[in-house]
Amino acid sequence: MTRSELIKAGIQASFEIGTSKIAGKICYGYSKSPNGSLTINEKKAQIVRFIFDRYYSDDSLGKIVNTLAEKKVASPSGKDKWSRKVIDVLLSNEKYIGQVMLQKTIVQDRQQINNNIETQYILADHHPAIISKKLFYMVQIEKEKRSNNDGMKKYYPLDSQTIIFHLLYLLYLKVVNITRTY
Repeated sequence: MTRSELIKAGIQASFEIGTSKIAGKICYGYSKSPNGSLTINEKKAQIVRFIFDRYYSDDSLGKIVNTLAEKKVASPSGKDKWSRKVIDVLLSNEKYIGQVMLQKTIVQDRQQINNNIETQYILADHHPAIISKKLFYMVQIEKEKRSNNDGMKKYYPLDSQTIIFHLLYLLYLKVVNITRTY
């Protein structure tokens, strides 16, 4: 094996056993504890909850950007104004429900691309959740409804990721209903 192949195999093994350092990467709303685990930064978590709630309540990305600017909430990079892209990415980040998906992207021909080739790994309950799974999945469905992929929707009404979100949400509802009946 070449050195590159050995490194790749080591990274892959860390994904498989859930010890990858990538899983502990900090995103907005979280901090690292002294032992290295992710903990909720409550001040920033309130902003995350606000963004999810406003988007699900029909606010556009632009309206959320403007509201955060009015409230003088600095972006994750410290800028005075958030971008629509940053909010869009935040709304798609499964870390906010306490999960980590490893190998979302891969490097192919020296370019980072979305991964639809290699196995992806989900670490459930990896860290405390900031928002509920229900809200997260409902926002994913709302994002798909609002997307401008009309040409694609004609041939592929729902992409596979959206179908998965729908199924996970239905499973979530079923589990909640089962829990409530017993």
